[in-house]
Amino acid sequence: MITDRYPINSQKPSISIF
Repeated sequence: MITDRYPINSQKPSISIF
């Protein structure tokens, strides 16, 4: 599953692969 996450310690969205 590929989802777009917004980490708390990051200002830019990152793509996380689960």
